[in-house]
Amino acid sequence: MMMEAAGDNEKPKTPPAGVVSPPVPRPPVDPNRPIRRTGSRGRLLHSLSVESSSEEISLKTRSGSLQDVSSSGKEEVAPDVLTRRVHSGPKERVGQLLEERGVGDGSESVHRPPSAVTTTSVSSQIGSDNELRVKSGGSSRRPSSGGKPGSGGKREEETPAESQFFNKNIAPILEQMAALRKEKDATELSNLCSMLYCTLEQGNMLGRACKRRSAILKTIFKLLDSESPVLRVRLAKLILGLKITGNNLTSVCKLIFKISREESNDMLFIEEEMIAPLLDTMCTTDLSTSQDALVYLLGALKFLSGNTTVGQHLTKHRAVEAYGKLLKAINTATADSKEKMGNVLVQLTAGLRNLVDNEENRENMVSSHVIEEMERSTQLYSADSEVVHNIIRIFSKVTLHSDCCNALNSIPSTYKSFLYLLNQYIQKQDLIVRLTFVIGNLTAKSDDARLRFFQEENAFKTILNIFKTYLELDMKSFSKHKEEVKESGTGSKHPDTVEDIMIKVVRVIANLSINEEVGKQLATNEKCVEWLLHIIDTKDMSTSEELVLNSVATINNLSFYHVPGSAVVKKQQQVTES
Repeated sequence: MMMEAAGDNEKPKTPPAGVVSPPVPRPPVDPNRPIRRTGSRGRLLHSLSVESSSEEISLKTRSGSLQDVSSSGKEEVAPDVLTRRVHSGPKERVGQLLEERGVGDGSESVHRPPSAVTTTSVSSQIGSDNELRVKSGGSSRRPSSGGKPGSGGKREEETPAESQFFNKNIAPILEQMAALRKEKDATELSNLCSMLYCTLEQGNMLGRACKRRSAILKTIFKLLDSESPVLRVRLAKLILGLKITGNNLTSVCKLIFKISREESNDMLFIEEEMIAPLLDTMCTTDLSTSQDALVYLLGALKFLSGNTTVGQHLTKHRAVEAYGKLLKAINTATADSKEKMGNVLVQLTAGLRNLVDNEENRENMVSSHVIEEMERSTQLYSADSEVVHNIIRIFSKVTLHSDCCNALNSIPSTYKSFLYLLNQYIQKQDLIVRLTFVIGNLTAKSDDARLRFFQEENAFKTILNIFKTYLELDMKSFSKHKEEVKESGTGSKHPDTVEDIMIKVVRVIANLSINEEVGKQLATNEKCVEWLLHIIDTKDMSTSEELVLNSVATINNLSFYHVPGSAVVKKQQQVTES
């Protein structure tokens, strides 16, 4: 409460002796100055911050199927899908499973079931304390130069022409928006948003050029608690157009992510011409300080890219090239930020995977060297199973095409990287089945690839180790299945993934044996021949036709080489009987 000013004749009274007067009040704190608070949960007071609450947001998977050109079309659920990443940004809903056909080509028709989105008031948090992020990929920055948040520091002086344009064209729109806020007229507010965007564009005041960005942003932020998707998308477009940074950027990207969760909103992003602003933001955002914003933005693009029509617009705007630029920046980031970059990379590769079925996008992947950057990521982030899984899924799609196979084959470290992953993730069936599928595709199309793979250190030893591991697992599972049938008349379904892996491994061996130099060495490997004959002898053609036929074809290839110590010759009688 303000006290009236003392009159000229009123003199200050001296307090009686022994009475302690209250301390002189401190001057008011500059509202634009960040307040530092001690403790592990430090907060920043930000006059324009719209950081929403620290609620967890769930990314839903778009479930579908994964088809192998050599498969029988069986369906399975990848066991690793249920394992979620900790603090990687937007989370996928556990209940939505990726239905795979057990063959490893990475295809999937993506489906996103509708869900109710809890509306979080954003405008109510303007000027409130915002928690510093403690999750991975987080960033929190104080405004620089003591300026207002979002203003980029000390405001430059307006020219008379700029001031006149603002007062005549922009200020009236802002006043109307402020007046309509209480009435909650979403339709009229949406129209005013479009008018404001066009006016700013006309006056070359988008980006950071407008000297009174803060006034515009303050008005816009107060409208973000609207429940209208159209209004929220237009507001988001305006905010992105003004090139905000820091916590405000994170909040807007989170808002965009929430809108994208609803499949019914997909077409809004096309109608409101949001694709270009999203890709531009992805390419221009400071990777070193805005990982959270990128995680939410890429999560939204992942959802949107699953829509065929939106995917076509992403292709038109050369989204693959934008993904490639960000991927290259992530690969060149400093080592101490790898964990945070991994969170961004998970969402990036998931969205990119939805685009690679398009021929134009695959061509752009080759010409923009995106394939090379992904292979590099498998080396840099080999310990991150989600990143590796997404990239191998992409490879399992693109290696169905010769140009992409040639691109992967041309990278000197490709097979060394793949062998390292095979050894590291030998127990992860969903990854092994895809990776062996990729190697099979590469060795099927190139004799040089067969020789190069085989010449890598311990290459065939690794393949035989996988063969042995899953052959033994298959035998144990089959024995258990027989016991169950014997005891109860019914048994659990024989695991398809194990047999799928054996199909892929045998295919790799068959492809390698085509090369004469490699084939002669494989023909002398008794264990390999013995396991192939075991499959032919024990598997039923009615249930394991592809595995049996692949094994027969491999034995046939190996029998072509008449070399000293040939295991096929030694087991000639068994081969004949088989």
